[in-house]
Amino acid sequence: MNSDSTSLAATLRAAGAYYKNDRLRDAESCYRQVLAIDPTHGLALHSLARICIRENRFKEVTVLLSPVLMSVHRSAETHLLLAVALEGSQHMMRRSPTTSSC
Repeated sequence: MNSDSTSLAATLRAAGAYYKNDRLRDAESCYRQVLAIDPTHGLALHSLARICIRENRFKEVTVLLSPVLMSVHRSAETHLLLAVALEGSQHMMRRSPTTSSC
């Protein structure tokens, strides 16, 4: 294992531990560090998408994962996370009060 791989593995382990302990901001920071090195890293993308879903940041999920659909890295999990984000986004829009032009 080279230095970059070791560093990525350590960062992913830390992110997973943060996520398990509900330290989502710390986990997000770690996943973003991984993505800065490898923008197509599937585990980091999916994990970051899960954090965004938990925080109702649904649009961000589609921005993160839409490019994955066009790549060879697409998976059932990618489709599932996008579906959850789209459903959550629609749910949030239904709950938002409508604005009146009066």
